[in-house]
Amino acid sequence: MKYKKPLLIIAGLISFYAILGFFVVPWAIKAKLPDIIQEQTGKIGSLAEARFNPFTLALSLKGFEMKEPNDEKIIGLGELFINYGVINSFAKLAVAVDEIRLTEPYANIKIRKDGSLNLADLAKPGEPEEEPEDSEESDELFPVWVKDIKIETGKIDFADLSLDSPFKTDITPLNLHVQNLTTKLSDDEQGLSLSLNLGAGGSLDWRGDLELNPSIKSTGQLEIKALNAHTFWDYAKDQLNFKIPKGKLGVKTNYAFHLEGDQPQLVLSDASVRLNDFNITPKDSDQSVISIPEFSLTGISFDLIKQLVVINKVDSKAAKFITHISKTGEVNFNTLFVGKSSEEPVKKPEKTTESDNSKPWLVKVVNVALNDYTVDFTQETEGDPLKLDLSPITIGVSDFSTEPANQFGLDVQIGVNKTGTINTKGKVAIDPVSAQLDITANKLGLKAFQPYLDQSTKLKLVR
Repeated sequence: MKYKKPLLIIAGLISFYAILGFFVVPWAIKAKLPDIIQEQTGKIGSLAEARFNPFTLALSLKGFEMKEPNDEKIIGLGELFINYGVINSFAKLAVAVDEIRLTEPYANIKIRKDGSLNLADLAKPGEPEEEPEDSEESDELFPVWVKDIKIETGKIDFADLSLDSPFKTDITPLNLHVQNLTTKLSDDEQGLSLSLNLGAGGSLDWRGDLELNPSIKSTGQLEIKALNAHTFWDYAKDQLNFKIPKGKLGVKTNYAFHLEGDQPQLVLSDASVRLNDFNITPKDSDQSVISIPEFSLTGISFDLIKQLVVINKVDSKAAKFITHISKTGEVNFNTLFVGKSSEEPVKKPEKTTESDNSKPWLVKVVNVALNDYTVDFTQETEGDPLKLDLSPITIGVSDFSTEPANQFGLDVQIGVNKTGTINTKGKVAIDPVSAQLDITANKLGLKAFQPYLDQSTKLKLVR
């Protein structure tokens, strides 16, 4: 019986530890968290349930909300679950967390009428930080290892009330999964995946890996599907003179990013951009002046360090443009695409000698194929207007480059008023500008150009 007393002491300590962990810690979190939020942010916080397992060091917080004094919800959380990895902490010699899971997180992001951000209120102004003294200690990051990070079915509401026409949209569901995130050098396979849907249309899918030590590295694939072009217009419409009623944008790329010091490196490969069913109309009309059923850039590569962009192919079909010139010489596209004037004068950029010596970007386009294009051209005159139906238009470009002295191939075929054609073929250079072209015109109906003659002569074209 000599071990009875020590066993009772141990049992008592374990019981005390269990009571402290199972009951006292959750009660303290639930009771004190609203007070801390009120003191630090001035917001109203609430927590429905808190649980803590002192033996597995697992923490669960459910039903968390943070609200404005007017009861408007700012942040919400279905559940925050954190499971500390005791065994892995010893195995990895680091602060190890087996799982961090956020279920149904919510954020209400709002730009107010005065331009301030509502979430900025959460950062309580503090005293300025003192600059750290120079130290010879290593800049190596504190060892942390997280096996699994998950965000499940998140939602973000965004509103910009500073615009003349307030803009609102939402992102839902938002899902994030990160595996083996660590600040240590590790052989563990690190994975990252992010998926989200925009309420106005479109989705994003990001998959890759992420390394934080000794430098930030990430490789993977990013894909944006069916992004609604109308959403971009809706946000900027107060500054635009046109509408984008529809259009779907898709982007896909492989990437490799590396940041060491202050020198970022970014390489994109096998990238593509696709635009479908795209239309532009005047703001006061529903008639399309630009219609692009199909447009794509494929085989794109990008290198930030080399300052190089290569596009393997530009392909487009059946686009239509309606061009109108008024009697005063005003072109409809100038009216559409010149932004609204600002009351503030535009400042001229200061001249710098540094930009004169900077390395220019090199852009290469291997092949351009624009097929079955149409241009409806109208020019108002004092008499009858000049009208031209330019279709079909085919434009081919080969081996384009911004490299000095480069010559690229050009092949243009234009149908005129269903009867005539104008063909242009040859070589063109842009630096310096030069061209060697063969131009032929066949069966052009000159009578269509009678409005030009009527302005200065009394000649009449019969055919």
